[in-house]
Amino acid sequence: MVTASESRFWSAAARAASAVPAVGAERQSWITRNLTEFALMLEIADAPAELLDKLVQDHDLSLANRRHTDRLRRLRERRGAVPVWYPQGSIGDDTAHDDAVQTVRPEVVSAARAILAFAEQLEAALPGGPGPELEVTGGHGEAAVVARADWRPLPAPATPHTFVDVDIPPDLIWRAWMVLPDRGITRVVTGQHLTQTDMDVWMGVHDGIHLDHVACFDTTTTTPIEFGSGLLVTEALAMSGELLAGAEALAAGDLTTQVTVRAELIERVGRLLPELTEPGPCADLVARLNVTADREFPALPTVARAYVVGPIRMIAGGFTDPLIPDSVSTLFRDRWARAELAHPAVRSIGDDARAWYQEFATV
Repeated sequence: MVTASESRFWSAAARAASAVPAVGAERQSWITRNLTEFALMLEIADAPAELLDKLVQDHDLSLANRRHTDRLRRLRERRGAVPVWYPQGSIGDDTAHDDAVQTVRPEVVSAARAILAFAEQLEAALPGGPGPELEVTGGHGEAAVVARADWRPLPAPATPHTFVDVDIPPDLIWRAWMVLPDRGITRVVTGQHLTQTDMDVWMGVHDGIHLDHVACFDTTTTTPIEFGSGLLVTEALAMSGELLAGAEALAAGDLTTQVTVRAELIERVGRLLPELTEPGPCADLVARLNVTADREFPALPTVARAYVVGPIRMIAGGFTDPLIPDSVSTLFRDRWARAELAHPAVRSIGDDARAWYQEFATV
């Protein structure tokens, strides 16, 4: 039985999941991704799957990327038989409708170059290897978030985050942080294995910033940064946090953090490969990446750009946005300014960001 307050919560979440700043096939793929996250929210909250079914029925998802529709169907199958109106989920044709990337955008290439140039200043590998992998569940992931709490340049949340261990396959989960009725700010934790440093950067820095950012809003309802345009802002902020972690690791000689941040930055630029594979000015950039194209992002170029263009815009623009409180912007600005003074490689990406802003700020 869904209470009146829960009904209002799920209605607001459904509206947010349905609003994305994209058109055509990209819009349908993005909404499909959002509906999968809505399905995850329902499962964790033990809310009726019928709330998802009606939402899926209301949308035309015929052009959605098949990898995304497959994830949606598989997550829905955990709650019972999938209604006939769900889009097909075969991943054999997962790029058939990826028509969103048409031309190489100069502002994207410029930002990618700046991020990659900084990544190349970080340590590439540790002599003894990356270290043992640990189970993320059982409190290890939570400990990584807590350990970075004082480091993160955001106010501490008034109430602790909730961590929920689940038996859901990791490949069915994308955004694992959310607001839920009665639970508040929640981080879903799957049975993955990561090194301690990977957990530190991925969960303690990146997802920790998301969790703290969510806490800046009214958490009795879906916040404006969980879906759509707001998601792009919080991803840009979280990536700014990763750059800051790498910058401070450079100044401190922390090779372990440098290795992880370098890999993370290269992976994020690699998500743009469908956009960067045009011959000509991007050829050297693609060769330096030396990564396999990510299969999740060809259908979502706007989201992929947020991880690369977003932090460059943040650095140059003083970390300001209507969805970022002034106090948070100030904390980020102060920390970044100190990092630029502490190491020339950080100052260099700062200069690149400011040059990018002068040329592309209105794009």
